[in-house]
Amino acid sequence: MITYFDTSLFVKLLIDEIGSEQAEEIWNVSSTLGSSMVLYVESRAALAAANRQGRINDANLVKAKSILEGLHSQLYVVEVTSKLVKMAAELAEEFSLRGYDSVHLASAIFMKADVFASSDESLCSAAQANGFHIIV
Repeated sequence: MITYFDTSLFVKLLIDEIGSEQAEEIWNVSSTLGSSMVLYVESRAALAAANRQGRINDANLVKAKSILEGLHSQLYVVEVTSKLVKMAAELAEEFSLRGYDSVHLASAIFMKADVFASSDESLCSAAQANGFHIIV
């Protein structure tokens, strides 16, 4: 099973919150894991925001960044190319997606994933419309 992780679900592997256990289960049962290169920057931004908001302290931020590095190294990473960006732009228009969300969907299509794992409802709807099995 080739599973595409978007950032909304991936961050649950880094910060203990609602949905973290489910995210771990999905991660562990998948034979191949992938995501877009944008997952890295979005994850770092999410961790920094959690720290600023007091959801995680400085020590947990350092720990979460270390976990990010380890998990990211296990992913098949789809590079953001001009071809991918153009596909993402079409998907953004067709499904009313935000920019990075459309890049995630285009990346999943590019890597021929079987499963799209996300906690973003609108992105899941667009992924389902593109033939993916959805795990929320």
